[in-house]
Amino acid sequence: MNKIHFYILFLCTSALCHGGLVRALPLLPGDELSPDYELLVDGKAVPVAFGTFNGDKSYHHATFEIEGRSEVTLRFLNGMPESVEVLPSRHGFDLDRGKDSVSFDLDQAHKLAVKAKGLRPFFIFALPPEAATPDPADPKVHYFKPGVHEVGQFRPKSGETIYLAPGAVVKGRLYAFEIEDLVIRGRGLWDARGYTDKARKIHGMLFERSKNIRIEGIQLRTGNWWQTNFLLSSDIEIEHMMLMSFGGNNDGIDIDGVENLTVRHCFIGCGDDGFGWHALDAVTFGEPPSRNLLAEHCVIWNAHFGNGLRLGASMETGVFENITFRDIYVLKARNSAIKMDHSDWAHTRNVLFERFHNESGQPLMSLSTKRTRYSNKTGYRDERGKISDLYFHQVTSNHPGVGLSGADAEHGIRDLWFIDCTLRGKPLTSAKGFNTNEHVSGLHFVDKMPERKVYPDETVKGRQLAELTIDNGDPGFWAFGGRDLEELEDVPGAVGGDATSLKRLGWGHAAVYVPELEGRYEIHIHWVAQPGLSSLTPWTVHHTDGYDTTVFPDDTETGWHPLGTFELDGSSWVRLVDPHYRISDGKVIADAVRFVRVK
Repeated sequence: MNKIHFYILFLCTSALCHGGLVRALPLLPGDELSPDYELLVDGKAVPVAFGTFNGDKSYHHATFEIEGRSEVTLRFLNGMPESVEVLPSRHGFDLDRGKDSVSFDLDQAHKLAVKAKGLRPFFIFALPPEAATPDPADPKVHYFKPGVHEVGQFRPKSGETIYLAPGAVVKGRLYAFEIEDLVIRGRGLWDARGYTDKARKIHGMLFERSKNIRIEGIQLRTGNWWQTNFLLSSDIEIEHMMLMSFGGNNDGIDIDGVENLTVRHCFIGCGDDGFGWHALDAVTFGEPPSRNLLAEHCVIWNAHFGNGLRLGASMETGVFENITFRDIYVLKARNSAIKMDHSDWAHTRNVLFERFHNESGQPLMSLSTKRTRYSNKTGYRDERGKISDLYFHQVTSNHPGVGLSGADAEHGIRDLWFIDCTLRGKPLTSAKGFNTNEHVSGLHFVDKMPERKVYPDETVKGRQLAELTIDNGDPGFWAFGGRDLEELEDVPGAVGGDATSLKRLGWGHAAVYVPELEGRYEIHIHWVAQPGLSSLTPWTVHHTDGYDTTVFPDDTETGWHPLGTFELDGSSWVRLVDPHYRISDGKVIADAVRFVRVK
């Protein structure tokens, strides 16, 4: 009996025991069958689609689920190409070449790209088995069955699940505003083509002032502008998402003011920066930090312009910190695999690039803290930032280009650690060949990974007062709006007789109240009724649990009006400000805000 068991084990080991679970996902409505490829996974046919995406780029693609080791076979329908590559090359696939086919073993849910001479690239998306599908009858579930669904602008609510079944195509754009506990999952396609707009900065998916967001298993296609943006949000998980848009400004996964983000096992097909992590418009967003960010096991295919990933260009905040990029494969990039063009005053620190592989043939990285065309344009602040404590561990690149340029002695680049890195197959042991200036210091080439400088999250302490009123002109109040800002005197009904007017809200326009309080407070704003005001006026509270916005109509009566009761700390604020998609449509007035402690 022991001999029989040994013989079976020997056979399985030598043959690598294929035959795990395989589920082929159907062709999506609107896609056509590939005229060039067939795909078999453990002998099971998987439909290969051929489609044209934003940016007028055409690709073959196929999606399937696997569990365990499987044999993948590509059949070439029009003759065997002269050369075939399966990328990332770092996976080291052993290709078994037949008369008109190539086979290899796949034991994980990888995202791959096949480059065959004379053919358009072929993207292969392997996914893990899907979890149990949600109940279509659940009132908290938006269940999109196979077929095409037109939704326009889709506004999910807190606690909901959006499920895209295999073969489902949802046409529209998604906007999640001040919600929590949202799940978007399935094996279908969210198609925002025709619903995005570069001029109006309309994204395929925008998550603003939201938290506890999970996205898994879906494909996203958009028109021009950013594919996804996570703005002033926290606690986000993205897994096995396939982004497929390759035109102008088609960033992949963008963030601004985000804490606790995890991105895993994604394919980021993009026409601009794959990861675009930045900080825009300090006046309206409030300079929140971005910290505790992880991206791992992701493939980037950047086909139009931009970079593999980018920390920058706009960096209008205090800190970007505690960031990890691990097992990232940049297969194609138009500029650099890594770009950090810090155009404003942020300090970026403790960033780890571990097993980061640049296979694009473009330079590995370009880092700078100099002023650029992306630096703040509102006049709010013109200052440079810093880059420090960067770690490059087992980084490889098929192009040796490294550029490092600090702005000045105070705003430079320092303490970069290189551990077991290779450029064009040669160990990286010195800065020879780097393009640097005098404001770069502390380049370390070592054998062992040093201990990272992790910066703990800090809670800003505040004071405890029974009651506080901040009027315009008082300490704790400021407003910004350029020529649209006006100080009004002798205003009937206004607290203290004066008020602040903004002809409009929007980029670089806000009235801000920072009470520096700690504890639970009931908050009221004082409204001044006047003719010609915006039909809707948004007031937002940033508190310890997130953001809450109250919208007032133009017929609101003069007097005190509640915003709600919130837990505050020293960093909390009240802002008269528009969100990304504007609510106001004209003049607004800021008078006073009152804070009353609740015991």
